[in-house]
Amino acid sequence: MNNLLAGTGIATVFLDHQLRVLRFTPTASALINLISSDVGRPFGHILSNLVGYEHMIDDVQGVLNTLIPKTSEVQTRDGNCFTMRILPYRTQENVIEGAVINFVDITDRRAAEQETKKQLADKEVLLQEIHHRIRNNITSIGGLLSTQAQSVTNPEALSILQDAIARVNSMSVLYDNLLIRDEYEASSVKHYVERLIDSVVAVHDNGTGLPEDYDIDRSKGFDHTLVTMLSEQLGGRFSIDSDDGTTSILEFDL
Repeated sequence: MNNLLAGTGIATVFLDHQLRVLRFTPTASALINLISSDVGRPFGHILSNLVGYEHMIDDVQGVLNTLIPKTSEVQTRDGNCFTMRILPYRTQENVIEGAVINFVDITDRRAAEQETKKQLADKEVLLQEIHHRIRNNITSIGGLLSTQAQSVTNPEALSILQDAIARVNSMSVLYDNLLIRDEYEASSVKHYVERLIDSVVAVHDNGTGLPEDYDIDRSKGFDHTLVTMLSEQLGGRFSIDSDDGTTSILEFDL
């Protein structure tokens, strides 16, 4: 048994019901400062190299009282990390003779986890910088288009610019709501669509507006007929406001 345990390379200590040392593997001596003459000594009298863990005896006694294994992560003075597992020690006759403590070295795994966290943090900083630059570029493009639209008098060119501005605005809303949120699955579709509709579906011009006697319900124009049909299919409402130019508004509940 001793040769088998030593061959595993896992630090293992066996204790009896009185928490005296029964036997241990060679690798355990580096953790608990055990030597061959410690066999038979109370485990609580032996110093360990573990830091920040002062209740091992209480944990071992708790396992013996409840027969429920206990697992903890511990660290040695030299910075190595171990998964410590305390279990009831059963004989071949299924008799509880004490407790067994195993220490599995997880130092390399912990180091890899820390390195992964560092790399993720570095990438997060880089992504935030990229997001910031993209957002600024989108804003700059929208600003340039708006400035250009103010100096254009050709109706066709103005319409093209306004369409481009609306597309840039929709891209901005989409980017803000779907790409730079911390919790993508929690993104509110309602919030996104509401902002997108405000930017794209509400169409406004600063012309003379429609005649005072214009009745949208009686209009036979193809555009109005098409938009009205679409709004009805969505369960929405289409309206026109002629104050200070003309604003066409499509609304529907989400």
